[in-house]
Amino acid sequence: WNHTERCLALLKSSLLGCSHQPQKDSKNLNHYSKMKTFAFLAATAALAQKKNKNNYNNNNNNYNSGSAYGDPHFMVSSNDQPAICFDYNPEANTQIELLRDPATSLEVMAETSSSGNLHHEEQVIMSKITLSTPSGAKITMDRDGLHLESAASDVAGEPHPFTGVFEYADAQIVEHKGANGGIDRAHIQVGEAVFIIKATKKGSMSFAIREPQGLSPRSTGLIGEFLEPNAYTVKFLDEDNAEIILNGGKLDATKKEFHRAAECWVVEDDLAQFNDLIKE
Repeated sequence: WNHTERCLALLKSSLLGCSHQPQKDSKNLNHYSKMKTFAFLAATAALAQKKNKNNYNNNNNNYNSGSAYGDPHFMVSSNDQPAICFDYNPEANTQIELLRDPATSLEVMAETSSSGNLHHEEQVIMSKITLSTPSGAKITMDRDGLHLESAASDVAGEPHPFTGVFEYADAQIVEHKGANGGIDRAHIQVGEAVFIIKATKKGSMSFAIREPQGLSPRSTGLIGEFLEPNAYTVKFLDEDNAEIILNGGKLDATKKEFHRAAECWVVEDDLAQFNDLIKE
């Protein structure tokens, strides 16, 4: 077995063994919950690392509920509907609301900046992503790595010796280092929900909801809007063309590759209308 396979096998064994332990008091229940968190986060990180090695330059990171990629572009899904994709063109030095959960006050914001690309001077990227937890702790990733901030002066716990998971305020975090030794990805669990923030070699940031469990269907934001059941419907016109029914409006979509990713129903026309429909 390779390292990833051994890691996943041991995690599975650890998790199954934990499930058979007596749960007589709240201390045992809390221990069991933490073991589940450690195992899930570490397994997610291991699988992502394996996938990343096999497909490093491909943006085909179609996580469960929605992903935002650096330049920025989005892939979202809702219920049993096919994923839809769209570009978003903000100005530099602005804030983008990716997710806001009114039930828990969890929030994810992206900050934009110029890419600094001399050949594409007008290109804007997401250069910083901040996840604010229900307790008010802020977990930020930019090109310099992961930054932790808390009004309560919380201190990050020691990483688990096997999984690498550490606790900070009401979040559990595991970091992954890239080939250059810097942090290029973080898996973050808050409650039942799991998120991924990833940095690219060009300094842009990506964000994905890996596990939406526990997030309110009343969430807002460019990704949060699609957590509502039946947020949209894809009405197929033929093999390569469809209409997206969203908040009472209709938008044309074409099935094709999107930013070197897998095929997706891509909304290209009426982007201004699309953005208005998302915000309704």
